[in-house]
Amino acid sequence: MKLIPENHFNPFPALAQFVQDELTSRFLNKWKFRAPQYRRNARELQQGEWIPIQTSHGNRGQEQPLGDGGQGVVHLWCCLDANNRVIDRVIVKNVFPGTETWANPSQWRDGRIGGEPREVMISNEVYDQLEAANAGDGKFVTRCLGYGNIHDPFKYDANGRIMTYLDPRLGDADILGGPQRQRNPLAGKPITCRIPSYKLYFEYCPHGDLHTQITAQNREERRRRVQKARSSGVRKRRKVQIVRDVPFHEGFIWRTFEALAKCAVAMEKANVVHGDLCPTNIFLGESDPHRFKIWPIPKLSDSGSSRHVDLMTRNRLDDFEEAMQATFAPPELARPNGQYEVPGLKITHKTNVWQIGMVIACMMRLDIYLPETDWRIMPSQVPRDTELHFDDPDRRELKDNLFQHPNCHYSAELIGLVKDCMKFYQIRRPTPQRLLARVQHLMQGRCGGMEIYTGDANGRIPWNKKEKLRDLQPDKWQEVDPVFVQ
Repeated sequence: MKLIPENHFNPFPALAQFVQDELTSRFLNKWKFRAPQYRRNARELQQGEWIPIQTSHGNRGQEQPLGDGGQGVVHLWCCLDANNRVIDRVIVKNVFPGTETWANPSQWRDGRIGGEPREVMISNEVYDQLEAANAGDGKFVTRCLGYGNIHDPFKYDANGRIMTYLDPRLGDADILGGPQRQRNPLAGKPITCRIPSYKLYFEYCPHGDLHTQITAQNREERRRRVQKARSSGVRKRRKVQIVRDVPFHEGFIWRTFEALAKCAVAMEKANVVHGDLCPTNIFLGESDPHRFKIWPIPKLSDSGSSRHVDLMTRNRLDDFEEAMQATFAPPELARPNGQYEVPGLKITHKTNVWQIGMVIACMMRLDIYLPETDWRIMPSQVPRDTELHFDDPDRRELKDNLFQHPNCHYSAELIGLVKDCMKFYQIRRPTPQRLLARVQHLMQGRCGGMEIYTGDANGRIPWNKKEKLRDLQPDKWQEVDPVFVQ
């Protein structure tokens, strides 16, 4: 049980439960919303009353945020006008990075601790590269709207090195290598005041994430069907039909593939490797009225584990394991036992390509992650010879018959491109530029006309249009909806 987050890997869940609860409660109930202090060229937030919204309650009656993760919690704030109508929305991410991460200069722009967080810097760099390549393509990442509310409990010496940090178990001891023990000004204050933190602001994506949507496609539904009588005078019969494992339309998969390929090109130009590319980090925003109107826009999100591909990162010398999900680790990032599974590999921009291939494979398989990788986190549920083991030449790539669900019948071109992305040897994977070119070439004529479909005569998408996503999460807090505040 920890009272202060220390480790750089998942520091928030490692905290004592009561500390997590207190930090979450302060965030949802006691923090008075403040616009980001630093927003660069992002849009300015509306002025008005900002309130947290969509709170739920856990088993112990604690208010729950919209989401949580290894470094903190996220929640939706809405701005209301005088008539309690929503006029603006923003996601606020309250980050508790842990003392090791906070004290690491590589986590900050230009190494200035307590300045601009690396996540903000990289998010903006990738967005800028997307916009430079094609105006409007910045929509394929969640826009970072700024950062602020930086709480730094450390003391620094004349050289900028951390001197002291109050650990309640050690009193006012200098536990981080300062020259001497000093009285900490936070002594006697609540534990939550001693935890370093900052807040990030992102655009709100109303339709959830790809993980949630894959789950929706899988959901079992019992539908009643009326069968016509074969002859007159015979009563109609009712039959229950069980529907589940509904495949994604191939057009939506190509749409997502193209969006992620564009992000891969932008990350290459920004010299960035994402590291945590998976369905939970691909959000679904509002649709584009001019192209693929029927589906929400896929948006790459969460640059918390991203970093620049410098010499240390390329040669895997900087302990790359922050918030990465083990089931989505490519060969060069896989560390099942704390050690790299395959020695001698390098991290390059084709690392992003492998993870994109894995995400698309999950969509074609209707799996939130592939069971062939679950041995990394739990006892395996699949035959041993189908497990994905990068240190075994016979099992380092997915078997040819495991790239789509039995209910799915995707084109050979789509399956072949995903296979190429997930090759073990990087030289056999396409570069980001080559991947984008192949996606845009191969998707022609394979999207069922959905790229130009704009709805019925009134511009609306019929509720029963079979190409739509199944049970897409609705936009509950549109910018015209009244909100009833107790």
